[in-house]
Amino acid sequence: MAYTINPHMGKVRRDAVRLVKYRGWSMRDVAKHVGVEPSTISRWCKHPWATGWHDIPTKSSAPKTHPNALPKEVVVAIIEKRMEHRRCGQVVHHELKKERVAVRCRQCSAPLNVATCSKKGVPGSDRTTRRRDRK
Repeated sequence: MAYTINPHMGKVRRDAVRLVKYRGWSMRDVAKHVGVEPSTISRWCKHPWATGWHDIPTKSSAPKTHPNALPKEVVVAIIEKRMEHRRCGQVVHHELKKERVAVRCRQCSAPLNVATCSKKGVPGSDRTTRRRDRK
């Protein structure tokens, strides 16, 4: 989630940049007018879209990666093994263990679901067939 939920914040940033660039206001005066620090106005003015004609979007405050995320090489190895064997995460884990790739069994299942290699909800798989038979 972004650090602000105000839907008009992009317009406020645009108008602040317009005051600095086209109206000749100082950054300090604009900062007082808008209610932010002068360094914030300076950052807004340095933004690539800071022409005064386009809204400056709110950046997401969500982290780009998780600190405990698997390395990309391991995820690629898991997906390759999954595509090769077309079996569950336990079989993939066993095969990777033979190749001395350090990964836990639970970690083998998560990338499979993310990469949409699993059969969850695919028509014709056992799970959806059973649901259909119950009706």
